[in-house]
Amino acid sequence: MEAKYIALIGFVVGINVIVFSAILFNLSFESIIYMITGLLIAVSVPFFMHEYFLFSAAKKMEARFPDFLRDVSEAIRAGMTIPQAIVNASKVNYGPLTDSVKKLSYMISWGIPFPEALRSFMSKLRHTPYIKRGLSIVLQSYYSGGDVATTMKSIADATSELQEVEKDRESSLKQQVFIVYVIHFVFLGIMVAMYNVLIPMISARPTEEGLISFGTPPSYEYFKTLFFLTLTIQSFSNALVAGQTMEGNLLAGFKHMAVMLPVSLLAYVIFIFPVKFEISISLPKEQYGPGEEMSLFGVVKFEGTPAANADVEINLGGKTLSLKTQDNGEFSAELTAPGEKGIYDMTIHCTYNGYEKTVVKQVMVS
Repeated sequence: MEAKYIALIGFVVGINVIVFSAILFNLSFESIIYMITGLLIAVSVPFFMHEYFLFSAAKKMEARFPDFLRDVSEAIRAGMTIPQAIVNASKVNYGPLTDSVKKLSYMISWGIPFPEALRSFMSKLRHTPYIKRGLSIVLQSYYSGGDVATTMKSIADATSELQEVEKDRESSLKQQVFIVYVIHFVFLGIMVAMYNVLIPMISARPTEEGLISFGTPPSYEYFKTLFFLTLTIQSFSNALVAGQTMEGNLLAGFKHMAVMLPVSLLAYVIFIFPVKFEISISLPKEQYGPGEEMSLFGVVKFEGTPAANADVEINLGGKTLSLKTQDNGEFSAELTAPGEKGIYDMTIHCTYNGYEKTVVKQVMVS
């Protein structure tokens, strides 16, 4: 079974699993998006890997194709028939092309006519335009009664020249591929900066007095899902563009995808995916006298939204105070400064939805 059909079957099975899981476990929209994207990556990466290896092997076969034609041409000029020349050439090592040449030799040895054997040989080769075009010309020369040896020699020389031109083209386009990489990593940096700088500003923006609020800002989970999709699509797109630019084939983009996609997903896991659990605290004064009353104000946010009814423990000078946040995530407490002068660490520990966060603020008593 061909790789594309295996990939298609795997995708269909995966979609069914996701649908049943969503119904059975009442999954959120964001979770479904993650699962579908993960399924696409899990199905497409092995498929592209398989196709790229075939493409890479075909390129190596094409590199040795002119040598094969020259050897057959010289053997024919030495007095051998075409079948004898091919059987003789099958004893030479042509790298990745060797197995295919041997199969062609076996077919001719079994009595299969040369044209039929050559067509069968061509049909089993994928991603080899030079070989297919060259052998098609050989067949036309054979049917028309032309000089097959001379034709093969001309095809070999022309193919070598075209391959040299292609190598020069790839060398000249390396700079363009480098630019694609630069664009990709700059975009990646912008996404990380937006999530960690701009999105918190948008989420924390209060409604100004006298203005109408058009709903609450999107949640952090929304932006996480959006950036995950954006980085994944960007990695695939840039990799395909780099492959098409460098080697003129989209399949060549797999080796670029093997760099761009893991780096993007790693950056996502490190800088975007982790839960944002924030505690902001403020004290009216920077210094307090021994035993002076202190008013503490704080806000707890989980993924950019107020953490209502979160458990808060405040420890200062060996004394602990426990309380809960309000519906807007705020909390306040009246504390007493330690009786002796010095610098004390005030620890605020918060627990919410199974997550814990601790912040430490220094209090100066003088």
